[in-house]
Amino acid sequence: MILGKGCAQPNGNGMADWKIEEEAGKNVLSVTNSDDGSFTRIGTHWTNYIFSFDTRIINKYSSWLVRVKDRYNYLMFQCKVDCIVPHIRINRVWEVCDPIDLNNTLMLNTWYTVSIKVRGNIVEIQINDNDVRYTIPSTTTPNLPKLYVKGNKRVIFDTDLVSGRVGFREYGSEKALFRKVKVTTIH
Repeated sequence: MILGKGCAQPNGNGMADWKIEEEAGKNVLSVTNSDDGSFTRIGTHWTNYIFSFDTRIINKYSSWLVRVKDRYNYLMFQCKVDCIVPHIRINRVWEVCDPIDLNNTLMLNTWYTVSIKVRGNIVEIQINDNDVRYTIPSTTTPNLPKLYVKGNKRVIFDTDLVSGRVGFREYGSEKALFRKVKVTTIH
């Protein structure tokens, strides 16, 4: 399924600065200031799939969402020029995981093809001759905090990300472009 016009799920201010720009006669999706991220309208029950697209980092990072339950529960991969940093967002709380170094450094303002294969609890990312593998934690994963204290609030890690939609997120001044966005079911 190629994702096109009308496929994104509005999230309050989540899509505040999402727009279609023209580059070399082709439309590209420009994402910035999308603090909660935005995601497809369909795909709530997607489990095993390949999420592919081209991306160009304009400012800081390009961030990709998989297994999106809603705007407060998902897995994000933040691509920097030298590493990919997995983030888990559960009940509005972020758990930032250890960065995974890239073998080949990326350049700003250069197009790269990304392929994210999500199967079971394994995520495999390919970008610019870099292969990254990540295991999605679950509520039964040892050593993963089950209770967070954020200010005076107690937040419980009680959600497994076993299925969900795809999307993009760029916080504040982060900016990336996207094109050729596609999701393919795998068995």
